[in-house]
Amino acid sequence: MTATITIPPSASKGERYGAIWAQVASSTVGAEGNLQQIRRVGIRVYLDVGPGGDPRSDFTIAELVPGRTRDGLPVVRAKVKNTGERALDLSGKLQLAEGPDGISAGPFPVQIGTTVVPGDTADVEVLLGSKLPDGPWQATLNMESGRIHRTVTAELTFPDEHGTWGLPANLAKHLPWMAIGIVAALVVAVPMLVFVRSRLRPVHQTAT
Repeated sequence: MTATITIPPSASKGERYGAIWAQVASSTVGAEGNLQQIRRVGIRVYLDVGPGGDPRSDFTIAELVPGRTRDGLPVVRAKVKNTGERALDLSGKLQLAEGPDGISAGPFPVQIGTTVVPGDTADVEVLLGSKLPDGPWQATLNMESGRIHRTVTAELTFPDEHGTWGLPANLAKHLPWMAIGIVAALVVAVPMLVFVRSRLRPVHQTAT
């Protein structure tokens, strides 16, 4: 099957997203009259309407909350906001360090349930092992979508009671490597500039 998408001239700039479904169903139901076999496959569609190239992609991690499921498993929930102009399919990992007796754990994969559309906020969760101590832990969450990477760090302690959540942790956001490089360059360049300007300053002599 060949599918063709025709863009109307009146379409505005931006990204559209959807799916193309192909489905085959059995012609008759089961002997009891309540069962029918259906086979389906889908192709996800991301369609950019120009001009101007691909829309900008970006997201932020708003908060990190420790909790415990009804079954007693420790879990970490993060709020991710899509601040760009494209739908995001997120992935990520959580690493725990500096726990009781200096132990570390992870990385644990992020459980993603849906695509985050532009301007929307979604909850993502990381389910941890049942034998994990309550903490405190130094948690580092790494999230990515394509070339966009975001990292936050926070101190977490899991609650004792099943089916409860703790307070949102204070996040420490990591600077991108490019920003770190710029800051380092400025630290070196500013003293050198001051030194050069002091050497080039004219010396005034008084004639006698």
